[in-house]
Amino acid sequence: MKAEVLFRTKTVDDKGNIVEIKILKVEKTKSEPYGIKYSLVYIENNKRVIGYDNHEKKGDHKHY
Repeated sequence: MKAEVLFRTKTVDDKGNIVEIKILKVEKTKSEPYGIKYSLVYIENNKRVIGYDNHEKKGDHKHY
């Protein structure tokens, strides 16, 4: 599957905490009906605090 990056940013603060956002345009399929994949994650002390994405087989969901 070929993906086109529509938006991507990664910010690291002075303590090393990370906020990363990715939005990709992908081929529309039954499991990706909108043709968009996304992820948003906040990492503190090298551990994911919270994340949101739409993984192909899970759909929209969040991670703690």
